[in-house]
Amino acid sequence: MRARGFLRDLRRLTGDASLVSFGQIVSYAYPLVSIPLLSRVLGIEGLGMFIATLAVLQMLVAWTDFGFGFSALRRMAVAKDDAGRESVAAATLTAKLGLWAIGSVFLMIIVFSVPSLRPHWGLFLIGVLTTIGVALYPMWYLQAVGRLKLLAFLTAGARLVALAGLVLTVHGVDQVGLAVFWQFLPYPLSALVCWFVIRRAPDIRLRLTRPAPAREALRDSVPLFVNMISGQLIVNSSAILLAQLGSYRQVGLFGPADRLTSAIHGVLVSVEQAMLPRVSDAHERPDQPNQRRLILIGLVLCYSISGLTLTVTAPVIIPWYLGDQFVEAVPIVQVMGVATVLSGVARTLVLDLVSAGRTKPPSVVTSLAVGWHIITAGIAAWLWGAIGVAFAVCGTQLFMATGLWIATARGRRRQGQGDTAAPASERPRVGKEIQ
Repeated sequence: MRARGFLRDLRRLTGDASLVSFGQIVSYAYPLVSIPLLSRVLGIEGLGMFIATLAVLQMLVAWTDFGFGFSALRRMAVAKDDAGRESVAAATLTAKLGLWAIGSVFLMIIVFSVPSLRPHWGLFLIGVLTTIGVALYPMWYLQAVGRLKLLAFLTAGARLVALAGLVLTVHGVDQVGLAVFWQFLPYPLSALVCWFVIRRAPDIRLRLTRPAPAREALRDSVPLFVNMISGQLIVNSSAILLAQLGSYRQVGLFGPADRLTSAIHGVLVSVEQAMLPRVSDAHERPDQPNQRRLILIGLVLCYSISGLTLTVTAPVIIPWYLGDQFVEAVPIVQVMGVATVLSGVARTLVLDLVSAGRTKPPSVVTSLAVGWHIITAGIAAWLWGAIGVAFAVCGTQLFMATGLWIATARGRRRQGQGDTAAPASERPRVGKEIQ
């Protein structure tokens, strides 16, 4: 009987994860095609300038998202009725639009204040205008209510449209602005189509709310934002540090490795988000541990297989994929493949902790990791360039995985002590153990 339940859980979880993964895999045809196209059109230094610009704009994306990918998903999933779901949606949209407006003004002030960025202000303005879609696209709603087919369609379709636009319009180094436009177009395009489709849903409509509910939503997301922005700083500071302490050429060599690993993360992060409600439910049912173990082990295996495949195939794939001028990038890609394995362990531990309501440990660990990475990657960029930064990324991911493992182990010990001290009828449910 238990084996039959195990297989049923496995089939259901595999189906959900496969549906989300399909949309992400199709959508990541964009970087898989855009990287070799732009490497040949822009060259190493031009590609480096493009990637450095994206690294700065991605900080605005992270600021606007503010951890709502997890917090709004969790709040939407536990809402008891239609009114509760609409309240969560309105507060989330209001908060994200406010964050986007503040972040956009602040970013443009920085651009006009920094001499090295000022000549490229047009690129940043295009990025700012298109990232409004980050605030308006309710991906968390689709995940919470199980509309995974629509999510997969939007994720894949918007990227394919952007890919077609990139291929048809970007033909020279003077068209970097168009490349930036197509990079961020999927956000507003997905938001527009999504609201058009769900406008007749009985439990949600597009509206804003008063400041108080938006502030409450922001407070709920702060720990997750600290964790997420720390992760974004680790990823994007590598390109920024290389641009400032190395050269655009070094960014151009590091960029393809970073984009390939980001494609892997993009596919699997959406799977993580789809699995979060299920892991949360598993924490509420400690007498049925199969589902939680299946998800966590499966995620680690997915990251490991992806990262090791990238490492092994890099000497063959990279020269064919990017051209002979990028042969120097092969060892960088291999090291970043190892970093993907380590990041998979760290991200899986974060998912487990967040699902149990323990958002503080991931925030503390990733905040410490940011300082560690900026110091080590800065030194590595200055002394060894792109390959040094790739090793620094590995060190940072190992730092995070170790810290999160310690936090998880301590939580289990405290839970065990509580179980010993209290009778079974008085023990707290695992999912309520927070904070």
